[in-house]
Parts: sequence; structure tokens; C-alpha cells
Amino acid sequence: MDEQSGRDLCLAFIGAGEWVEKYHLPALRRLSRQQGVSVAGIWNRTRAKAEKLAADFSLPKVYGDLQEAADDPAINCFAVAVNSQAVGEILRTLAARNLPVICEKPPGRDGDEALQLAQRITATNVVAFNRRYMPINQQFKELIDRERIEFVECSFYRRQRDVERFVTETGIHGINLLEYLFGDIARVETERWKVAGSSTYNWLASLRFSSGLRGLIKFFPFAGVSLEKVEVNGRDITASVQTAHPFTDAREGAINIQKHGANGRADVEVVEQKDLEPLRAGGFEGEYLDLFEAIRKKRETVSNFQNAWRSVVVAEAVQQGAAIQL
Repeated sequence: MDEQSGRDLCLAFIGAGEWVEKYHLPALRRLSRQQGVSVAGIWNRTRAKAEKLAADFSLPKVYGDLQEAADDPAINCFAVAVNSQAVGEILRTLAARNLPVICEKPPGRDGDEALQLAQRITATNVVAFNRRYMPINQQFKELIDRERIEFVECSFYRRQRDVERFVTETGIHGINLLEYLFGDIARVETERWKVAGSSTYNWLASLRFSSGLRGLIKFFPFAGVSLEKVEVNGRDITASVQTAHPFTDAREGAINIQKHGANGRADVEVVEQKDLEPLRAGGFEGEYLDLFEAIRKKRETVSNFQNAWRSVVVAEAVQQGAAIQL
């Protein structure tokens, strides 16, 4: 139910790209009955794409234009998954109704727009940084919250990813995950160097969190392995989480914990994530469940415009090989 009228949630979907087809609409279809939610219609600038998804997912309506979707009296929530250049204009149009919204990352064209949208959007909202919603990462956070962590290192590697804006388009997920696990990043110093024969770079960024915690994040788009891993070190503990995605070499997520044992040897524990349905394991269902629960219970969401803008600013600084203090 929505936070104002008590009606079941009914969404208008804005966008009809690959991520909508592979993740958003399948997640909503799985959740629709148990959560009492429905999709009233879909709009996309290329109408044929919207018509295809409407047919594939039995959506009742294809909106003629964005304003028709924004004004639909049947809906009480928006879902937006469009490119970064279009997202600001679309969200400003939708914000006139002040309805809850879930938006695919990034939450703006750049850091300035992301901050402006964080100030403009006051209704319950989720920014779909799915790593925050992966059960294996949430379990890792519960573990490390009980420990005294002194240093964190994140490895974000891909193979043959010749993308100039690798950090702001892809690596931002690693930055946002670190802020979920350890709080706001307050200072960044970056070194980058060109990958020979490509249009991209390798990056090393030294981090200092608001808590004083030190860290390092590495972005290597031409590595020998496709990997997303976070490792922490503290007094008598080393622990790591490695997540699995369709594009990583790991097929199952896993947490590895090593502690100094009473016999002077390391006590080792491995927690594997197995047999989870892919939409749940990947955090895609969790994004919507967080939004729905936040609406019903009138609480903040785990990922939202109000905390996501910082990740955009940090990602821009790293991308440019710059230093920044927030």
C-alpha cells in the first residue's frame, strides 16, 4: 500500500532498455502477488521497445508520452530506468506529483545534478545500487559491524573492458558498496595510468572515511580476472566477500573469515551463497522490497538519492585521477 491513500501500489514504468527487460520487470513480476503491486503501464522514447515489453510482461498500457505517465491517476509510484543524460529531466517532471520512486543508477548526469535531485526528491525513494541489496553483502556487513576494522581494500576488475568512463559507469558500484559497508567517504586521492592500446586507465584510489577508517580501491578494466571483492583487516581478523555476477568469474558469492586462534593458528570460516534465485542473489528483488517496506512503514531506504549523490562525486574524482575532500 502507498504511504498516503492505503491503496495497493501501482507503478508507472519509465524506460524499456536491457536492464528493465532482464531485471526490473522480472523482479516485479515475481513480487507482484506477494507484495500486492502492479504495473499500470510503461513509457519509452522509442515506443516500439515499450510495446514489446508491454506484450512480453502483459502490461495493460503503453503511454503516449511522459506527461501521460506522470499524470496517470491510477498510479501511486514510479519506476525509472533510463540513461544518465535523460534521468534528470524525467525525474523533475515526475517530482511534481511527489510520489515514491525507484530509479536505476546513476542518480543524475553528474555529481551536481545528483545533489540537486537529492534535494528535490522528498518522497520515499530508492536508487538501484543493487550491491547494497545482495544477501551476501548484507551478511558481510552484519559480520564486520561487530569487528574493529582498521583497513579496507576493494578490488573491482574486468577483462577487456575498453570503456573510457569505466569508474563513473561501472566502478561506481564498488564505491557505493564501500559507503554502504563503512559509511561516507570523506577524502580521496587517486593515481591513474593509461592501459596501453586502449582508451581507458587503471586506477588506484586511497580513501579516508568520515569515521577515520583508511582504505584503497582498485579499478583494473583489463585484468586477467573479472572480480568484485572487498577485504577488511582489523585486530586479529581478516575477512573478505566476493560477489558473483553473470560477468564475473565467480559463480557463487562467498565470505571468507580468518581469525587469530587460541592455538596460534588461523581459525578459518567460509560462508558460501548457494541456490539463491538469481534475481534475489543479485539484489534486484531487494531493491523493490526495500522501497515497498519503506513506503508501508514510513522509514528510510537503504539506497536513496540522499546518500547516493556522494558516490557520484567520488566516482567523478577517481575517474579524473583527482583528489577530493567532501
